[in-house]
Amino acid sequence: MNNTWNRRVLDGAANYETRNTWNRRVLDGAANYETRNTWNRRVLDGAANYETRNTWNRRVLDGAANYETRNTWNRRVLDGAANYETRNTWNRRVLDGAANYETRNTWNRRVLDGAANYETRNTWNRRVLDGAANYETRNTWNRRVLDGAANYETRKTFQVELDVCLDELL
Repeated sequence: MNNTWNRRVLDGAANYETRNTWNRRVLDGAANYETRNTWNRRVLDGAANYETRNTWNRRVLDGAANYETRNTWNRRVLDGAANYETRNTWNRRVLDGAANYETRNTWNRRVLDGAANYETRNTWNRRVLDGAANYETRNTWNRRVLDGAANYETRKTFQVELDVCLDELL
């Protein structure tokens, strides 16, 4: 009787160890999954930042190229008008003022458009990251619920085995 009871207790302990080992492997796998996800998200964020910087830099360079082209064209017009200094001085000043006004407006609009695009991209990226954060939170909560269920099952199994042992002793 004693040997039978001892063997059952030892078997229960062995099962407990086996379950713990299995659970630890599952949790280690989940931890690796989380680590990989975090790493991948960092890589994707870096890539997104790289794209954003490249896009912004390209727009600035394009703007600079347009500025040079406009200046060259304006200089040629002004050189041609130099032959008509006396009559056209007043007109040229008016036209230059209008041209500068247009140029400033165009430049400002491009800067504002760039800023608007930057805000839009940031908003979109933030929503994606928020979604990822929610996914992580849900996963963590689900894992806790499953861990609780596993503990409940383990306790029930142990209680049943203990009841059987006590019945046999009595």
